[in-house]
Amino acid sequence: MTEVIAEVTSGSVTVTGTGSASAPPDVAVIDVAAEVSAAHASEALELAGAALTRMRDAALSGGVQPPDLATSGTQLWPETDQRGRPSGYRAMLSMTVRSRDIPSVSDLLPSLIAAGGDAGRLHNIRLEFSDPASLASTARERAFADARARARQYADLAGRRLGEVVLVEEGGSPGSGPSPVFRMAAVASESVPVEPGMQSVSASVTVRWGLG
Repeated sequence: MTEVIAEVTSGSVTVTGTGSASAPPDVAVIDVAAEVSAAHASEALELAGAALTRMRDAALSGGVQPPDLATSGTQLWPETDQRGRPSGYRAMLSMTVRSRDIPSVSDLLPSLIAAGGDAGRLHNIRLEFSDPASLASTARERAFADARARARQYADLAGRRLGEVVLVEEGGSPGSGPSPVFRMAAVASESVPVEPGMQSVSASVTVRWGLG
């Protein structure tokens, strides 16, 4: 919990206010990969590439738009047996899939892994906002309103009149801003249920008013 700071001097009152805004996330970001071992490096890369292409096609068939698909990593390394002797190569090609239809993700996930076959890997799924700036703006407005209400109360208690704003600092310390607080209500399991739940963005602002 953010500490509330209030300071009343002879000529001003300084207060830290907090605010938050919540909404269900509307974008699912899925990190998948195709991982294959083979005797030769080129063969491992070729097989992993073929598997990832099938996963890409499954994503497109599932309603994902081409701009929401991105290659996120390419890895190739030699493998050894228990005695440390070279035994082949392992390749892993990674892709990030952004789905703007969260209800469809329950069906999209198994289709992606099925398309990859034994090479298919699911590394992570996270939920985000397509427009996080709007939520952050609301959190800032609420933080400022909280600070103003507190300042007005302190001014009244001191028998003074709240004047003009003379200083605004976002966050509890200079330079810090709204930070996301995630409340994800579900994760992918074998049955692959995905519920968006709610996510919150919080903000704090320190404001100094002159006193009349």
